[in-house]
Amino acid sequence: MVSWIADFMKSRTSCRSTCSSSSSSAPGRGWAIFFGVITIIAGIVVLAWPFDSIAILTLVVGIWLVVIGVFEMVTAFGIRKDAQDAARRIESAYKRAS
Repeated sequence: MVSWIADFMKSRTSCRSTCSSSSSSAPGRGWAIFFGVITIIAGIVVLAWPFDSIAILTLVVGIWLVVIGVFEMVTAFGIRKDAQDAARRIESAYKRAS
């Protein structure tokens, strides 16, 4: 279980860091790269000392998942608002063109 969580941490954050570093216009790019590097280091530490880090890992992963969940919900609401605005603009443009 510990190695699965460590692998998950490393793979998820390496993907996010790669995506963030490839797009110079991505919002929060620096923070995404920073947290990606920190999480990869944490994943390596967990793999190196699995039994010593089980209790701390449980606490950190629990907090981390709550924080990620909150930020993803905020992002989802932002995307929803942007999608509604885009739909209104498209509808408005379509009515003007007709």
